[in-house]
Order: sequence, then C-alpha cells, then structure tokens
Amino acid sequence: MSFIVSYLRRVLRLPPVAAFIALALGSCLVGYTLMYFELSQHLSSTRADYLQFETDNIKVEFPKSWFAYEVENENASGVFYRVGIVGPIGEAYFAVQDENATDFIMNRLNLTSISSLIFHMANDTFTAVLRKNPQATLLFRENSTMTILSLDAEYTKVSISGVPDSRGTLHNVTYIIIAGMKQQRLAYILFLSEEVTWDEGYQTFVTILSSIDLRRWNDET
Repeated sequence: MSFIVSYLRRVLRLPPVAAFIALALGSCLVGYTLMYFELSQHLSSTRADYLQFETDNIKVEFPKSWFAYEVENENASGVFYRVGIVGPIGEAYFAVQDENATDFIMNRLNLTSISSLIFHMANDTFTAVLRKNPQATLLFRENSTMTILSLDAEYTKVSISGVPDSRGTLHNVTYIIIAGMKQQRLAYILFLSEEVTWDEGYQTFVTILSSIDLRRWNDET
C-alpha cells in the first residue's frame, strides 16, 4: 500500500485543500506547521492498550501501535485543520476547513456539492495510481449517508486493485471517504487499508472515531 499511502500523505501536506486531491495550488500553500504528538505519557483511562492525546483542538484515543500527527494551516485562502492517525493495518485522517478555505477549494475545483467533492477525491486518487499502473481498476462499492461527529455526511467506499508499492508489487486497497458541510464549513474523514486487513482495520477505525472530541469543530459551531 506504500504508493497510495505516499500519495495521500503528499497531498495531505498541501493545505488548505480537500484531502487526497493532487492539485498544484502554488504560492497560496504556505505557512503550515506539522506537530507530532508525544504519546508515551498518555495512556487511555478507558481502553486497554490504547493511547490518548488531548489538545485545545481534539481529544482522541488510538492503539499503542499507531501514531498520530496534527497539522494546522492559516493563509490568505483560509484555515485548515487536520489530524492523521496511522497504524500497521490502516490510516485515518480527519479534517476541518473554515468558510474561506471551503469556498476556495470548492470554487477552485468547480465543485457544487459534497457528492461531487467525494467523487473528485476518489477519481483523482485513481488517476494518480493509473500513472504508476495503467492496468489498475477502480470499483465504487458503496454510496450512502451517515451522521458522524454531529455532522450529516455523505460517504463513498472505494476499492482500487493493482496499486504498486516502491518495489512494483501490486496491492488491493480499500478506502472510505466521508464528507459533510456545517455552517458553510467542510469536514471530511478518510480511512484506508489493504483489502486483506480491511475488516480488522475498519473496526479499529470505528473505535477511534467513537473516541473523538473534535473541539475545533464543536467550539466554532
């Protein structure tokens, strides 16, 4: 899964932009800070073998074998806040954009709805994979709605077969993109895993998700 993970990480470092979109935004992408969490002293009081991290922006718990980082960016196009939680069987990303950053990305990509944003994310990721392996295939497996983190959201579950790693070995990757809008601010979540570890990884993702208090979102609503 190393290629798709490297691709997604690269795009995630381009704020303020919807996660997983490979778009060259040029000089507007400046001024963000990457802050790695110090984890060893924060054991969860509610879940065995889980760590807890708490800041002014977020409170979250995740397995000891995973790690997390926080990114915050503010520039002329808006404010963008993101948390990544990475483990041996999957990766989860949570992001919130303010009104200006939301308008910026929707207008820049000529998007008119949450469903069009999700579709763009999925297809843009697949286009990047095709550059590495023209024989890769994309399957949209599920589209629906859910309520998550007090957000009425839409989601799409996608599988890509034939994702090459750095040695050319092909992998099958599944991921879910969840996105929604609240008071003109965009929030989105992604979880991805190799197909063979999807069930186990997704269950861990659900546990992580249930522990989140996204204060950056709640305090501004």
